[in-house]
Amino acid sequence: FYAIQGWTNLHWGMPRWKDIPCFLLAYILVDISAYVVHRMLHRPWWYRYVHKAHHLWKSPNAFVVSALHPAEFLSLTVPTLSVIAALPMSLVSAMLLLSWIFTCNAIDHSGLRLEEQPFLAWLVWQAPVEFHDNHHKFFHANYGAMVDWWDRLGGTFYSPKEHGNIGLSENEFRSARVLRMTC
Repeated sequence: FYAIQGWTNLHWGMPRWKDIPCFLLAYILVDISAYVVHRMLHRPWWYRYVHKAHHLWKSPNAFVVSALHPAEFLSLTVPTLSVIAALPMSLVSAMLLLSWIFTCNAIDHSGLRLEEQPFLAWLVWQAPVEFHDNHHKFFHANYGAMVDWWDRLGGTFYSPKEHGNIGLSENEFRSARVLRMTC
């Protein structure tokens, strides 16, 4: 409705070349906001009362991506839609971006190693499925949604191959940085 009224920067019509930088910027900003929100959802109170429902699945599957508490759903959706509405791009580009985000999250939660499949091999920036599997297994690291860059910058990146097994339960709240130093 708001796009029809001209109250957003979205426009009707097919994507234009100038949509590409906005699409890429939106991808990055949405991923940063998802990292920040997800990291906040792992604070003790938020985790216990809001995010824990998502973590009932220790071995993720594609349907887990939609297993969200209403507050969690809003905390992830509002920044995403705000970024998309703020950037000048076509409605088609916005729909492609939303589809892309959902598809990437479904793949990340699939538990399947698809990196070597021809249709996904070109996604070199996309974090491997194991990255998010480790998040569901160890809880204290790897909050990024589509890439691992923010975890590396924020000190929350964890790989059992590189850092050893932290072996903590979901009720032991310590930072990944501290955990990596104790391994």
